[in-house]
Amino acid sequence: MKLPSINRDTIGEDLSAGLVLGIQSVPDGMAAGLLALVNPIYGLYAYMTGVFSGAFFTSSAFMSIQATSAMALIVASVPQVTQSTSPNSSLFALALLTGVLMLAAGFLKLGTLVRFV
Repeated sequence: MKLPSINRDTIGEDLSAGLVLGIQSVPDGMAAGLLALVNPIYGLYAYMTGVFSGAFFTSSAFMSIQATSAMALIVASVPQVTQSTSPNSSLFALALLTGVLMLAAGFLKLGTLVRFV
């Protein structure tokens, strides 16, 4: 992981952009939680964990990591498809399976396939 160098000339603009994005992500994260048919605070948790893990583990400064409404709609349909009595258990299984697949793709160096998407 390469840490970016801080440019003293643009630190004001960087802080301003971070503040605006932080304020904007609150209603967006809550809306993603509502779309996923879970407590809106879970949408904020998804935003926070995605942004922090993306900041530490991505190699591109231009990559956008966020909870999207399309993914929230897919997550909302999981309990109906699995016909589970506890939607939290099926959502936990989905999150765990997604993490395992992402780790496997990383170990197999499949990230180069993203260029073709």
